[in-house]
Amino acid sequence: DEKEIGISYNILDQILYGLELKLPLSKIAESIPTTMENVRKIKNLRVKTQHKRRTPLIPKIGIRTVGLDWRSPVQDG
Repeated sequence: DEKEIGISYNILDQILYGLELKLPLSKIAESIPTTMENVRKIKNLRVKTQHKRRTPLIPKIGIRTVGLDWRSPVQDG
């Protein structure tokens, strides 16, 4: 994965952390040893792949809805 992205995991983690904190891209690039181009690249990858982080839809085929009114015994107790 590091080779595919072209950035080490250490740098990638720091960029993602900065994005999570909603820091300006320039501040992220200044605070770690990387270029502004790398920060923009990771930001764009994150936006393009957000569909992979969404919970899939679960079709309702019965009376109860999974996660709402269908509870396991651990949650009932």
